[in-house]
Amino acid sequence: MGGISRIMAAWGAGCGAGWGVAIALIGVPGAGWAQVPVAEPVTERPITDEYVTRLYENGLQHIQRQNYSDAIVLLDEVIAIYPDYAPGYVSRGYAHAELGDADQAIADFSEALSLDPTYGEAYLSRGALYLELGNYPAADADLQQATAYLSDNAQSHFLLGVVNETQGNMPGAIALHTRAVEINPTYADPYLHRGTIRTEQGELQAALSDFTRAIESRSKFGAAFLNRGTVHFALRNPEAALLDFDDAVSSDASAIAYFSRGYVASLLGDPQEAFDDFTRALELEPNYYLAYVNRGVVRATVGEMERAVQDIDRAIALDPFNPIAFKAKGDVYRLSGDSNAAILEYTQALTLDPNMESALQARADVRLSQGDTMGASQDLTQALSLNPDDPEAFSTRGALRTSMGDSFGAIQDYNRAVELNPFNADAFFNRGVARRDLGDRAGAQQDLRRAAELYRQQGNGNGYRNAVSQINR
Repeated sequence: MGGISRIMAAWGAGCGAGWGVAIALIGVPGAGWAQVPVAEPVTERPITDEYVTRLYENGLQHIQRQNYSDAIVLLDEVIAIYPDYAPGYVSRGYAHAELGDADQAIADFSEALSLDPTYGEAYLSRGALYLELGNYPAADADLQQATAYLSDNAQSHFLLGVVNETQGNMPGAIALHTRAVEINPTYADPYLHRGTIRTEQGELQAALSDFTRAIESRSKFGAAFLNRGTVHFALRNPEAALLDFDDAVSSDASAIAYFSRGYVASLLGDPQEAFDDFTRALELEPNYYLAYVNRGVVRATVGEMERAVQDIDRAIALDPFNPIAFKAKGDVYRLSGDSNAAILEYTQALTLDPNMESALQARADVRLSQGDTMGASQDLTQALSLNPDDPEAFSTRGALRTSMGDSFGAIQDYNRAVELNPFNADAFFNRGVARRDLGDRAGAQQDLRRAAELYRQQGNGNGYRNAVSQINR
């Protein structure tokens, strides 16, 4: 089963304010991330007939060696001699499932249950296959029976937890995943799913612990590294996120792993690493919309404006109704100094999504730089109505109020901006200037020193030098 992806809100920005393309979180509740295995074939000795016993055991050995066709030949003979032997059907069904013959696998599991209606392994196998096929009601019914007959089977509880995810019953899913790891504390998949649910619910520290347990249980668990990296990123620890994305790339080298590593590398000031990772993501997945957008953004940061626009236009060609690329294209034009073209792209993004807060903020910034205080004010009012806790919107509105001579009102906005994001160097710098304008020299120097330190930490040499030059003015 393929990974399911959601977009997780990102903090920080690339070049300028709010590039706004977030890292995708995989493994979210929905259809479940982990590949769903059918239950292991039954290993008990079927009968006292030594010949048939050898046939059966040889069939199981072929399954263990993934020689499924050979296993079926032997299990066919077992069933021909003993047609009432339910484990033979379950084992043969397992082999059919591994060969992709779901109909025959289900027929075998069902036959086993007709012979023994209390056969928990048969319910587990059929329920797992129904889950993989997306038949969630049938999977639910079978896995309910499996957990009843196999009360100490970790896999049955985990898979029923995945079914609960598909039904939106997250408390039930968490309880079942918790029971699965109580039964088997080294079972990695329930930790991954429980951690992903907790991430969606904002319980980031608990999610971090779950992903760590998943990695401890399975050292090359790419999805767990990817999800843990995403949580580190959400907790504003990009360095830890980058380490996890390195491990995600080493574990499975998926397009999303390269994309995520490239995204963080771009924020940490390594455009070449970011470019290489986005390019690799596109080699693996040529229609990766966000990889084109972000590679275009990276190209813009190093002055390759024409190629940046080409990449973003490729993304637009893939999905002309997605506003993200239009927002990014506006950022590229803004960076190149073409404010009018930037406004046109932001407006197109807002035509597609009138509530795209990052586009409203960006357009407000450009309008403010053009002296259009009324247009900037309208955009910021709408942005803050959509997200009253957005630090960038408060920072921009502070700049707007400063331009209108309202230093006191500007300071109030900057106060809120740094409260929401204590790493916003621009907000500290601008609050320092506003405080100086109001005669608060000590407060101004304190803010400007904090801004200089943040600029230094963030690798912004121009910002650092400008803040230092302002401290003793």
